[in-house]
Amino acid sequence: MASFIDDIFGKLFSKKNPPINVKENFSQTELEEETVESWAKSDEGRSFFNLVKKNYHFKTSGMNSHPEIHIFNSKYANGFAITYESPFTQETFSQLFFAFGLRM
Repeated sequence: MASFIDDIFGKLFSKKNPPINVKENFSQTELEEETVESWAKSDEGRSFFNLVKKNYHFKTSGMNSHPEIHIFNSKYANGFAITYESPFTQETFSQLFFAFGLRM
């Protein structure tokens, strides 16, 4: 006989329903890609890449700087993330994100 709590959890988190899986592919127009490429080659783009590179090396040395870099190094993840904070704006952070995508 299930307890009252088990009964409630069973109703809330039914195992009858399969998990939801959503996948969306993102694409850019040729003009958007050219805009990102030219931004990455500009002085502003290079300065943001250099800032991320510098802060990445700071983080590997045990120091934090802004914008903060988070390093993932485990058997499940190997990479890094960048905190969205000053000096990034919505536009420059987006440009940097897409520029990394073009480099890959």
